[in-house]
Amino acid sequence: MLSELVLGDVVVVCRQEAPEYLSSCFRNAKLVFLNDREKIRLKNYEQIKVPRSEPISNIFLDLEDRNLYLTNFVLDQNLLEIPVKAIAVFENKIAIFIGNKSLLFDPDRFGDGIQDAQFFKDIFHKGKVQDVQMNIQNKRTTKKYYEESAITYSDYSNSGELGVFTIEEYLSVDRVAQNFEKNLGSDDIDGANSSTNTSVQNMPIGFEKDCLNEIYEPTENPGKIVPVKPIPISALDSRKVREIEILRYMQKVDELLNGLTVNQKEVMVSADQITLSRNFATSDSTVRKMKNHLAKHSELPHPDPIIVVKQNENLQVVSGNRRVSAYKAMSRNKIWVSEIDSEDFLKFRLNSYFGSNVDADHELIVMKNIIKDLLSYLNISNSMLKTWTAIEKNRVFGKLFQSKMKLRHLLDIYPHERLMETLMKLSSDGLKFNGYSLRDIGRKYRKNPKSTNSALEAVTTDVELKNAISKLRPDVKFLLEEKNVPEDVAQELSIIYEDDLEFLNFARSSDLRCINRATPLSAVTDKFHVFLNKKKTSPPCSKTNFIVSNISDTEFDILLTANHEFALQATKIKESIFILSVGSLLSNSDHILLLPDQMGIEDCNGKLNNYVSLEIIIKVDGEILQGRAKTTFLSRCGITNRIIYTTDQLFGLSQEHKTYYIDFGGLISEELAKLLIPPDATIVVKTANQQQKLQKYFTRRVTESLTIAPTR
Repeated sequence: MLSELVLGDVVVVCRQEAPEYLSSCFRNAKLVFLNDREKIRLKNYEQIKVPRSEPISNIFLDLEDRNLYLTNFVLDQNLLEIPVKAIAVFENKIAIFIGNKSLLFDPDRFGDGIQDAQFFKDIFHKGKVQDVQMNIQNKRTTKKYYEESAITYSDYSNSGELGVFTIEEYLSVDRVAQNFEKNLGSDDIDGANSSTNTSVQNMPIGFEKDCLNEIYEPTENPGKIVPVKPIPISALDSRKVREIEILRYMQKVDELLNGLTVNQKEVMVSADQITLSRNFATSDSTVRKMKNHLAKHSELPHPDPIIVVKQNENLQVVSGNRRVSAYKAMSRNKIWVSEIDSEDFLKFRLNSYFGSNVDADHELIVMKNIIKDLLSYLNISNSMLKTWTAIEKNRVFGKLFQSKMKLRHLLDIYPHERLMETLMKLSSDGLKFNGYSLRDIGRKYRKNPKSTNSALEAVTTDVELKNAISKLRPDVKFLLEEKNVPEDVAQELSIIYEDDLEFLNFARSSDLRCINRATPLSAVTDKFHVFLNKKKTSPPCSKTNFIVSNISDTEFDILLTANHEFALQATKIKESIFILSVGSLLSNSDHILLLPDQMGIEDCNGKLNNYVSLEIIIKVDGEILQGRAKTTFLSRCGITNRIIYTTDQLFGLSQEHKTYYIDFGGLISEELAKLLIPPDATIVVKTANQQQKLQKYFTRRVTESLTIAPTR
C-alpha cells in the first residue's frame, strides 16, 4: 500500500511507511518515490548523465515481486534486472536510483506521467502504466526493449554487451534463408509473391515486397541479397570504438619506445655520397676534438654507428652529423655507416628523440617537426586531435612527454594553425618560449581564441609577450559553455552580442544551470533582458551609509565574515544575530557558495575553482536555530534553505535586512560586498581606512550602473 505525505516542499510517495525526513540529495526535488525506508546517500551512487541519443525510457510494475523496473533503456541493460530503489523528479532532471547508480535523465527523455504522484498510484493500484500500452505478462520480455523473437534493424549493434543478435550473425546467408523459409512457408518461388502481403510484416525492416521479388526472381541471381541499411550506432558503441582507438595508439607508442625493430645494413660508402641533415661549424668544440683524434687514428671510437637513410642517389645522415663532419674535414673518403630502410626512418628518428629523458631546449621549429613526425607515425590528423580530451592525450602521449614539458604543451597548440604560425614567427624574431609560457598561451587560447591571436600578433619583445598573456580574459562563448550552454548556442550568442560589455558581464555573473534546455537560445536571451531591466529599474543613485564601530557597540542585521572564531565571538555578544561565514573550509559546513567566475581561482591545471564553503549561523533570543526552525527563518527572509547558494540568492536577504557588519579579510572583499549588499544599505566597518576604501568602491558601482547597454 502506498503512503503519501509532504516533507517541506517535496511530495513523497513511499511503498512502506514514509520516513520522518528526506535525504539531503532530495531537498530541491518536486516529487520523490521511495521503494523502502533506507536512506539514500549520494556518495554511494555513481552519477551517470544519460545522453539524449538514448530512446525515451519508462518504468513498469512487475506483477510477480511488485517492484518497479526500467524499460526501454539501452545504455546499460544489466540494470533492467534490478529493481528501482528511488525516483526523484527535479525541475531540470529526473534521477533514477538503481543498483549502485544514479541515472540522470532530461525531463523530456522520460515518460511524462512520472512527474505526478498519481502516476505511481495508478501503477500499484491498477497494475499498469497509462501511457505505455502493453500487457505486463513476463518480466524479461517486458523489460527488454529489444526482443530476441522479433528482431529489427534498430536491434543490431556491433557491441556484444547488449545481449542481442549481432548484425553479422543475423544477416549471414544461412540465417537469412532460414528466416525467409519460416515466413514464406513451403510454397514454391511463384507462390512467394502471393504470401508476402501477410508475412512480410514479421520480416526485418527494409525487406518489402519488392525486395522479396528481386531476391527470388527466377530469371535473376537467386543468391543475390539486397544491401542492408546503415546500422545506427549507439552511445555505447561510440564509446567502445573510441576506447579501441585510444588503446591502439597506446600500443603503437609502446612499440615506439620498447619494441622498435629496425633493419640495419653495415656498409662502407664514399664520403661524397653522404649529405648532412644538420651542419656544424668546424670550430665546434666536439667536431674539433674528433678531428684531433682522426689526426692520430684511422677512425673515431663510438658505441653507436652512424645511421643513414637512402634518399634518391644520396645517403642522408639520421644520427652522427658531427662524426661525418669530422671525417669530411679530415678528407677521409671512406666511412662505415649503418643504412636503414626508408620506411623505418621515421620510427628510428622518433625513438632516438623520445628515448632520451632529457628535455632539450630545442627551437620551436624543431619541436614542431617532431610533433609532425609523431602524428604522422600514429596517423592522427589535426582535426582528430582537436576532439581529444586532456585525459585521452595523457593516456596516449603521457609516457613520451614525462620529462618534456615544453613539447607536451606545444602539442595542445599544434592543431591550431594560425596560432602555430604566429608562434613560429615570434620564435624566428628571437622571442623565447619555455614550457610555462606555452602552457599559459594554450590555456588562454582555449578560453579566448580571437583575442589571443590578436594579442600575440602585436607583441615584439618578451616583456610585451608576458604582459599580453596576463591581460587576456575568457570570451563570451567560453563562459557560456562553462555554464553548460550548448556549444552551437554559445557560438550564436557570441556573434549576436559581439563586443557587448553588458552581455559579457551577464555571462560572467549569471547562473544559467536551470535554463530551459529545450530552447536554450531564447532562454538565455530572455534572462539577459531581465538582467538589463533590473539594472534599469534599480535606484542607481541610492546613497550607502557607512558607520565605523566595534561589533559590540552597534546594532546590525547581518554579519559578513571569513573568520570562524570571530563569528563564534559574535554569537556570545549578541542575543540575536544572523551570520554569513564565507570560505572557512569547515568540515561541518552545511552550505556552499558559488562565486562568479571572475572571483574564482585557477589551479595549476587551469581548472577554475569558484566553490567555497558557507556557514549560516542564526541566533534568535539566545538560541541557535537548527533544522526546521532554521528553514522557516530563512523562508521569512525571502530565501530557501539549500545546499548551494549563488550570490544572487543571498542578495535576496537585503529585502528584510538593511544593515551589514563587514569583517574584511580572507574572501570578504569589496567585490564580494558589492554582490551581496544593495546600494541603499547601511554598512558598519571596524576602521576609517576600511570605510574610505569601501566608499570609493560603492561610489564607482553607482557610476557604472548609470550606463546601460541598449537591448537587442
